[in-house]
Amino acid sequence: MDTANTKDATALAGPRLPADQGLSSLGLIMQLVGSISLGLMAYLMLLPLFSGGAAGGWQMLLLGASGIIRAAFHRSAGGALLYGGHATPRRALRTYLYVSIAETAIWVFVMLKTGVPVKTTIPMIAMLLSWPVTLTVVTSRPRFQAVLDEIPQSEDLGFEGAGVLMLILGLIGTLFSGFVLYAMLKLPGAVFSSPQALLVFGVFAMLVGRSVLQTIAGYRATSGVSSDEASDAAGRYFNFGVVSSVIAAGAVLVNLMMGMHYATSIMVGLVFVGFALCCLLIWPLLLRRFYTERNFSVLLAGDESGGQRRVPDTGMTTLGWILLGSAVYGLSSAVPHLLLGTGSGDPFGIFFGAGLMGEGQASPWWQIGIAGVELWAGIELINMSDRYRIAATIYGLAAAAATLFIAWPMIKNGLGGSEVFALGRQSSMFKLIAQAGIAVGLVIPVVTIILANRKITPQATARIKS
Repeated sequence: MDTANTKDATALAGPRLPADQGLSSLGLIMQLVGSISLGLMAYLMLLPLFSGGAAGGWQMLLLGASGIIRAAFHRSAGGALLYGGHATPRRALRTYLYVSIAETAIWVFVMLKTGVPVKTTIPMIAMLLSWPVTLTVVTSRPRFQAVLDEIPQSEDLGFEGAGVLMLILGLIGTLFSGFVLYAMLKLPGAVFSSPQALLVFGVFAMLVGRSVLQTIAGYRATSGVSSDEASDAAGRYFNFGVVSSVIAAGAVLVNLMMGMHYATSIMVGLVFVGFALCCLLIWPLLLRRFYTERNFSVLLAGDESGGQRRVPDTGMTTLGWILLGSAVYGLSSAVPHLLLGTGSGDPFGIFFGAGLMGEGQASPWWQIGIAGVELWAGIELINMSDRYRIAATIYGLAAAAATLFIAWPMIKNGLGGSEVFALGRQSSMFKLIAQAGIAVGLVIPVVTIILANRKITPQATARIKS
């Protein structure tokens, strides 16, 4: 990389920002989201093929195929930010934008062709284009443009940023799986009422253990420990994560096979199990590649690597990208619905919990207000400005309070009760989704407050052990 460009980028970054401007963390997030989206779109595309030729199969096939292409380029752009490759990060991001526009046009065509109202189509356009456009606008800033042709390594190789992601995902998984186990144990005899129930309990108990391992790894990485300790803790997680993913998918397959008697149902179940296995495997495999390549590059460099020191932002820009993406999604789903008078959007955000459970739909103004504060906090964290602590704290307090207020009826009623385990019921799936929303809505704000206000230990040089 040109030395002059590196110096310019450093000057633009400021003393609190890492050498890679936080783009490596963005790459890891985009790889994760792109991979999950790819699996979801593949599930969407294959489902009509194995459901007995249901009406609208060609529309689902077209939507799924275009979604797969977009997700692949989303993942590829993340890989370019993280590892480089044949295409520069600048070119990969530009290609992702163009593919997203093309995919949005296909979705609009299918929706209008099938008679979907314009009031539903417009919010969908906003949601599909919100992140690519935001990404293009944010990365057009001079400090990002200075490094988009070749992103330098951050001071700690990105380990603390990955730790922030592991901490958040680990706590979400622990809380969500804990919700399910609590609801199951609350019912007298529910765990031992049938082999299927016992199998479900075992799967979620294993997922709790997996999430706890990830939380520990994330905590170690965000505590400023040596690179050796962070890598070892992450290694324990992703090794167990791969094994537990296969076991959990096998258990789900056995459970489904025990309750199905028709060939069509079995095929649909196999597609679902494949999607579940994909979702469970993605993150451990991404982390394994990330840590392996980073550590191997240091081993190859030897004494010339100069060791690693704690990154100046202590992983907070990673949290900023998470908040920015979440806020953009929330605003793009709520604002069009509000302007068009179609009620609240956000089918998957923290505000759906009470609405899906029949406790009353949350006002879109709640979502817009919290998303606005979240957007402010995300921008301050990405820039690591003088206001990042107060912005993160205000967002965390407001979002956690709003989540508890809106989801309290469900929490008070036992987090779903027996319906959570009524396999095959639509209400069961809604309750599981709502529980996941509560976990996300509580974990991210609380972690934001804690990480933004922690006491930072002095920076120390660390070396990867040979």
